[in-house]
Amino acid sequence: MKKIMKPPFCACGCGERTNKTRNGQFNKFILGHNSKGKSASNNGKFQAGNTHGKGRPCGSRNRVTMACMNLLENEEQVLTRQAIDSAMSGNTQMLKFCLERLLPVRKSLPVHLPNLPRVSSVAEASTLTGFILDAVANGELAPADGEIISRNAERHLRALQVGDLEQRLADLEEKLNDA
Repeated sequence: MKKIMKPPFCACGCGERTNKTRNGQFNKFILGHNSKGKSASNNGKFQAGNTHGKGRPCGSRNRVTMACMNLLENEEQVLTRQAIDSAMSGNTQMLKFCLERLLPVRKSLPVHLPNLPRVSSVAEASTLTGFILDAVANGELAPADGEIISRNAERHLRALQVGDLEQRLADLEEKLNDA
């Protein structure tokens, strides 16, 4: 028994089936679909200036996603209520799932270090790194936060070094001009 081949879906993801051309091959797009007033020389590409590059048009969805959405239509409230009831009855996996959806993962919190020394020269940099190490060692600062603050202190130190070098260079140029 010969299997009847259905035309493939349109490449844009709209869910419509394509049609055959004169040579028996399937079009990439439905005739007149996605042309947006362009000529046939468009070769199935989206118009220039498309904000999404050469990808799918804005708002198009995957076939599987559309099928799932159709299956779950008008059932969202019932399923959500069942998930909450299951979590409340002691299902730890469902509890974790519900909490992950309600409370997103916390990125980072502001760190308050009132005694952080102000560093204005390269020579004072060791006091800042010593303070950060002491805060991490005493448990006043989490190691991850200490690393981030250390990186920022290193950037500040580089900026101070560049400023110091510029000042030295200006002093040397001034001495050469005077001599």
